[in-house]
Amino acid sequence: MADPAPPDQLGCGAHSDYGCITLLLTDGTPGLLLLAADGVWHDVIAPPGSFIVNLGDMLARWTNDRYRATVHRVQSPVGRVRYSVPTLVNPSYDTVVECLPSCLAAGQLPKHSPMSSGAYLQSRFDETFAYRR
Repeated sequence: MADPAPPDQLGCGAHSDYGCITLLLTDGTPGLLLLAADGVWHDVIAPPGSFIVNLGDMLARWTNDRYRATVHRVQSPVGRVRYSVPTLVNPSYDTVVECLPSCLAAGQLPKHSPMSSGAYLQSRFDETFAYRR
């Protein structure tokens, strides 16, 4: 088994997930923090066996940012090992992601250009990982 990380070490820095929805089954180990609208980080308290559901950037695009992606980070718990195995829920590669008509007010324009799910995810990977450039 891996050694616990030093206290306050970030296991994963602040980010939002690229896709639509992320499901995370929890064993109750602390360490996941969410960034609130007021800029304050909050611990996620989730009992063992529960699911944490994060909205991603692609869902924000589909809803014209009505539903915003969950900004989160992971801070290593003191004296404990934390494992995370997310399930990423995304549409098929060729699905066009464009603003849903129900997410536009009268006279409002979409904030994001339509693009395929696959092209969008590829663009995010390319932005994030320098070796892909």
